Amino acid sequence: MKRYICLDIEMSEVSSKQRKFLSGFRTEIIQVGAIMLDKNFKVIGKFSNYVKPMYSHITETIEKLTGIKEENIENADSLITVMDKLLYWIGDNDITTFCWSACDYNQICMEILLKSEQRNDILEFLKTFVDLQKTFSELLSAKKRISLESAIILIRERFVGQQHTAYSDAYNTACILYKICNAKGLKPKFEYLYLNADPKMGLDQIRCLKKHKERIIPYYEYKTKIYNFVDKELLEQWGLLDKYHEEGKNIKNKNNVQKKLEKTNNSQRKIIKEQPNERNSKKKIKDTFEIKFVEKIISKVNKKTVFCEKYGIPLKRFIYFSIRMQFTGSLNMIIN
Repeated sequence: MKRYICLDIEMSEVSSKQRKFLSGFRTEIIQVGAIMLDKNFKVIGKFSNYVKPMYSHITETIEKLTGIKEENIENADSLITVMDKLLYWIGDNDITTFCWSACDYNQICMEILLKSEQRNDILEFLKTFVDLQKTFSELLSAKKRISLESAIILIRERFVGQQHTAYSDAYNTACILYKICNAKGLKPKFEYLYLNADPKMGLDQIRCLKKHKERIIPYYEYKTKIYNFVDKELLEQWGLLDKYHEEGKNIKNKNNVQKKLEKTNNSQRKIIKEQPNERNSKKKIKDTFEIKFVEKIISKVNKKTVFCEKYGIPLKRFIYFSIRMQFTGSLNMIIN
């Protein structure tokens, strides 16, 4: 059966001495929390477990941030055991796992490869991961990634539980998933993280993959004629230099023709837009009505529009999103 998992982890800092022996390994998992939703995005299960780290201890900053003490993890299970418990809890269901940012995915991937390279079942589980933060930020056309706390405010909900604890963060992630999937007019797109980074790769290689952007190759760069791969001196010897220049001119002419067509089309569109029309006047009335409507139904609009500046969200998109969130129900609560 189809199930949705919202998962979150909390981490401790690996000491500088240990980092010398563990390249690229700076944090270690100390807690795993998850919420299971059915096909209608309703809560049907919960999972929470502490993890005993191998290379780190809980510092004062981590204790203040998460509320996790050294006492909580003294008798806790290892990461592999906790992951086995998690997979047993999930069962044979067809799942999609949502996490807030790709950091959790990368952390689990690195620790599994470090502590147990032969666990293919856990690596297969990682292939179900989706970055919900990326999807949510794209829905709002934000220039920066939106934090979990800000996302909860933007969907017109209150943060449930203690911040920076795995179970509470997983539950609030589930609240966001429920809202954006049930809101009318929104069409969230979900992409699996493993398609962008191979779990078998190291952390440095994963980072390099993220920085690398695909380049769109023009059609004339991958033509298979011989004079596209040979130096000009050889082309002169073979008598093919004239053909090379002719093709280059043809390509430039084609590009110039396309640019001229685009300019004429754009100019025609501008003329059509500038012409007065009844539809345009009706649209303006509709837009002003929507803005007034939003100002009435959204409390403290001025405070919420701060997010537009903070994350680079267009105001129109913010208004459109806020209206949909206003008329979408909330997730049923099971937090203890």
